[in-house]
Amino acid sequence: MANMNQMFGLSQQIAQGSCDNRLATCQTQNLVQSEGAATRLAIQNQTQAIIDKLCQLELDGLKQDNANLRTQLNMANLAASQTAQTAQILQGQTAEVDALYNRLKNCPVPAQPVYGSQPIFTCGGNGGCGCGCGA
Repeated sequence: MANMNQMFGLSQQIAQGSCDNRLATCQTQNLVQSEGAATRLAIQNQTQAIIDKLCQLELDGLKQDNANLRTQLNMANLAASQTAQTAQILQGQTAEVDALYNRLKNCPVPAQPVYGSQPIFTCGGNGGCGCGCGA
């Protein structure tokens, strides 16, 4: 009977050891799963942070490109405006020169330059070119 009690006691110890091993295995699995979930969450958060940073860099680049294009457009508009203003000024100057030429083309010109005396003018018959001769 002593052997049976020893065998029963040994059987109880083995059963308890088996339960303890299962409990330790479950605790280890639970710890591994918890750490795995925490690791996955950390990786996911870091991945999202990297993606957000890349998106921000791309957005900053697009904003800079947009600002550069706006500057180029403003410069092109300014150049076009200056070109139009220059053309308008040249047109006005040309009109002034043409008007002056038309006013002066019929004015008398000395037939022969005589130095030291009054030049001889011919009025050309327009009778009032503004030079003081004619009726």
